[in-house]
Amino acid sequence: MVVKIMKSCPSVKNAMDYNERKVACGDAELLATANVRACDASIQDTFRFLENRNIRSKDISFHMSVNPSATDGMTEEKALAFIDDLMKGLGYENQPYAVYKHTDIDREHYHVVSVKVNEEGRKIKDYYDKRKAIELTRQLADKYGYRLGNGDGERAREQGIDTRRFDPSIGRVVAQMEAIFKECCSYHFTSFQQFQMIMQSHGLSVTHRAGDESTILLQGLDKAGKACTAPVDERDTSLSMYEMYEQRALQCYGKTSIRRRELDKVDSLASFCLPRSTSQKHFENMLRKQDIDIRIHRNSSGAIMGATFVDHATRSAFKCSELPSFKLDSIRAADASLQWHESQPQHHEQQERQSHNGPGISDVLEGLGAGHSQEQEMMEDDNKNKKKGKKR
Repeated sequence: MVVKIMKSCPSVKNAMDYNERKVACGDAELLATANVRACDASIQDTFRFLENRNIRSKDISFHMSVNPSATDGMTEEKALAFIDDLMKGLGYENQPYAVYKHTDIDREHYHVVSVKVNEEGRKIKDYYDKRKAIELTRQLADKYGYRLGNGDGERAREQGIDTRRFDPSIGRVVAQMEAIFKECCSYHFTSFQQFQMIMQSHGLSVTHRAGDESTILLQGLDKAGKACTAPVDERDTSLSMYEMYEQRALQCYGKTSIRRRELDKVDSLASFCLPRSTSQKHFENMLRKQDIDIRIHRNSSGAIMGATFVDHATRSAFKCSELPSFKLDSIRAADASLQWHESQPQHHEQQERQSHNGPGISDVLEGLGAGHSQEQEMMEDDNKNKKKGKKR
């Protein structure tokens, strides 16, 4: 199941016209309406009435798509009940809305159109509505018995492709590469080096074609990180890969999807794991268990020049220098000391026992949550004091 809320517009007309064109072509049908005024001949009349009552809001359309998987078993009745729960959770329980069933692709899906202005002319609160929709979809999964999905990745899994990792054993090399490339383009990155690391963590090598930096070459990697397929030129796929990469990098440039709390999580886990590791590989494996990949960059003489993290939980790639307190010098110090001497099995066992007997990674994460709560409380108290000062 995938639920997406489209960008809002100044009028509901565009969303309604889109769905009505599909109806006219035989690719959709109006399945249901809700909260239509008794005095109106159609839901369009109700939408126009509320739009005319708008006081000062600019973007007032609501357009959402609901995309069940073929294996979710969502009948029309269940889909309408699910949509009703979604609209209530988003604050639209009293708003008029129309539900269209689309059959223009192999998988039936639904579009919901509504308006964000109530009868008083005031806008329905839509703060973080996309985040709310994702959370509601998670909460309702058990009730309606569907699997959670994320768009292209979900459709790829229906076709037997796991976008988390390239698998040479299942064949369909180009189809896998296309699905994984789309998945990696949903991450936050600002450089080709960061994108390369994201792709490698998914089992693919990505490079430029010799003499042409605007064309991408892909190659499958086995679990040891060695090439296991012939190079595939993007011209042999159905995607404009370099264009997709470039557009995504431009979207991310100057904007960060990495919040301070998420950076703090990686910072604390790296600080926790590094002193307990006995080698670079051991350090990498400890972080990988927490869904974090790290690549340590070395020059030709083996000196450490940098490090890049990929946090799959937040779909973000960032440099070590972006972490609040964990520094590259810490890795250099571990690399230069006996701590990272791989011929120290007793030391390794001792560190493993300490990590089990002492504070664990779960404690680190719990500590982060507590710290965040305290920080929030302090900020709230500070805001209250400021408001009191203004009243005086």
